[in-house]
Amino acid sequence: MAQSGKTWSLIFIDGNHDRPAPLADAQACVKYAAADAMILFHDLASPEVTEGLDFLRCNGWNVMVYQTMQIMGVAWRGNVQPVRHVPDPAVNWTVPEHLRPYPICGTPEELEFRELAARVQPYTLLQDCRLYSLYRLTRELCEQDRPGNIVECGSYKGGAAALMAAVVKRYSRRSRRVFACDTFAGMPEPTELDRHQGIGAVATGFGAGTLAAPMTENLNKICEILRVADVVTPVPGLFAETLPKFKPEMGAIALLHADGDWYESTRDIFHHCTIG
Repeated sequence: MAQSGKTWSLIFIDGNHDRPAPLADAQACVKYAAADAMILFHDLASPEVTEGLDFLRCNGWNVMVYQTMQIMGVAWRGNVQPVRHVPDPAVNWTVPEHLRPYPICGTPEELEFRELAARVQPYTLLQDCRLYSLYRLTRELCEQDRPGNIVECGSYKGGAAALMAAVVKRYSRRSRRVFACDTFAGMPEPTELDRHQGIGAVATGFGAGTLAAPMTENLNKICEILRVADVVTPVPGLFAETLPKFKPEMGAIALLHADGDWYESTRDIFHHCTIG
């Protein structure tokens, strides 16, 4: 298979369940996965098997869990869609702790997330796995009634901020806001510290001014679509200038989504924003 250069669009993993075999299986399969591919996992009841699924999630694959007797999982990318599955309502399913970060196919929570993710998709660069993490964490802090606002540093077109605001509007027991911080005019100037594998930021095609997303065409629009404009506070400008200014208004931060691309931007986020 390696010699022919053949790739596969469907792969099923059901091998040794002992660590490190499941992770090694996933790493080996990725090498032969097509651009449009799906990988199925058997027996995610085992935390060791889940390490293989988590490897794919961390590498940009979409992931989902099926509530079956031995719990199956699916990872996919490209122009494919996994089979939908509704858990047997006669079974009192419990989700193991190690599977809580994953959407469970067919549950009300997963269906709600998919509906929100589909609507914000044109307004974000985030993969489903990161969007689901933000969805789950926001819903959790709302349902547990933890105090504080949500701050996103690096909002781009505003899709993730709007998704979190929609969750706040549906589940928060108290008044709280989502602060969407970005220049909205494109990337700031990188420094010599901003390099990837020795390549300077400008040479990667993401220099100053790239990824501009004017608020009127993006953040404002998706907030209007989801009807969350009353929850989202746009904060346009450089983090070093806006975060100190808005810090009193932000108050306690319950959730910080730090998505600054450059070193100085990321440093400014953690210098000015604290959780609690």
